Amino acid sequence: MVSEKACSRYALFRQGIYLQSKTIYKPGVVLIVEITKRDGTIVLLEGKVRWSKKAPAEFSHKMKLGMGIQVQKFLQGEDVFQTIFPQ
Repeated sequence: MVSEKACSRYALFRQGIYLQSKTIYKPGVVLIVEITKRDGTIVLLEGKVRWSKKAPAEFSHKMKLGMGIQVQKFLQGEDVFQTIFPQ
């Protein structure tokens, strides 16, 4: 498992997360992802990289690079994560 501490952008979805990061992992890699909300609440989850898009550094500012991570299990704050999405 790999723990990534910084990402430049992200988007949350019911079943996963899109992350933009300087470090792009290959599909199949399992990551521990920590999301800290503005109020300090923490969501900690284990997720598997399902797809990744990488390019040479000279093109990275022109392209949307990142990874799609599928939530495997929550380690902390599942209830907080689920409140983001209306029923």
